[in-house]
Amino acid sequence: KMDEMPISGPMERLQLRDEQGSSIVCPIAQDIMRDPVIAADGHTYERISITQWIDNCTQQGKVVLSPMSGEKLETSQLIPNHSMRKMIEELLAQNPLLLARAASEAAIPHSSQSAVERGFKESV
Repeated sequence: KMDEMPISGPMERLQLRDEQGSSIVCPIAQDIMRDPVIAADGHTYERISITQWIDNCTQQGKVVLSPMSGEKLETSQLIPNHSMRKMIEELLAQNPLLLARAASEAAIPHSSQSAVERGFKESV
């Protein structure tokens, strides 16, 4: 069962986990994932966030490091995490507060881009 609601800020959003302890929040953008993908480090991210992370590293001529472990990502290939997407869709359908939170996050333009840039700057 999901952690108790209401959700009020970034730290609370980090606590959003399913019964198995998997977070439904992107570790980069800190938003509920809608298009989760698995990167070479084995972690799941929101597609746009990890893509921007990889692009920022590449454009600056830096080695692409995992935002989670700090180790080199051997490939920029991203694999859709279908089971996570299905789980998130089911959780959102069952929980109106989560659905409202996800909708408000999606309505904020470029929220994940600024989070990516902040995370990238902090990691270098």
